[in-house]
Amino acid sequence: MFWDKISPLYDLFENVYNGKVYTGTGKKVAELIEPSDVVLEPQQ
Repeated sequence: MFWDKISPLYDLFENVYNGKVYTGTGKKVAELIEPSDVVLEPQQ
């Protein structure tokens, strides 16, 4: 698949070029969700 081949390069770019924002976004989102929140569609 295309994304399987590209995703390691994307991750490298994000960590090197935009590391502070990339990390900060995850921390901010973690502050906004609760353990009881459903953030992905449940599997059926």
